[in-house]
Amino acid sequence: MTKHIKKSFLINLLMVAICLLSGQPGWADNIRMGYFELRPHMYKSKTTGRPAGAAITFFEKIARTMGCDVTWVGPLPHARLVSYLKKGELIDGDPIMSFTADREKYLYFPETPFYLAKPNFLVRKDHPLIKIDSAEDVKGFVVGQFSQAANSKFVMDNYSFFKFDVIAGGEILN
Repeated sequence: MTKHIKKSFLINLLMVAICLLSGQPGWADNIRMGYFELRPHMYKSKTTGRPAGAAITFFEKIARTMGCDVTWVGPLPHARLVSYLKKGELIDGDPIMSFTADREKYLYFPETPFYLAKPNFLVRKDHPLIKIDSAEDVKGFVVGQFSQAANSKFVMDNYSFFKFDVIAGGEILN
């Protein structure tokens, strides 16, 4: 072997060794994850302009362990994010998506989620309602929700008792 070929071979061998021994291989897959504003879980940081929050940080750790790079897309309105996932466009997933039978038709939900989203029903702190014994207790309430959001079993079972106000997702103004 000539001196030039030996040097080239050693450099290539060194590069392969570095890739194999580093935490993330140079040929990592890329996954495009959509997100929406849901503090403190996921949001666009006002200081860095990048996605931030507990779900973002935790998902990135999981992705690194799997040898994936993450490209974050968003923040997106929740309905648009659901639409992209349903059509298989622009994004590959969302770190926080509650399970519904309809969503199971086009999304894969792992056996062990890292975040268990549960639809809930809440009222303002200063509201006199402190307990719900039946749907009659909340009959006529206006329920605010994101478009395409999952409703709780209670809301679905008593759907006719409520009025719905679909709200736009986005930045919370103080």
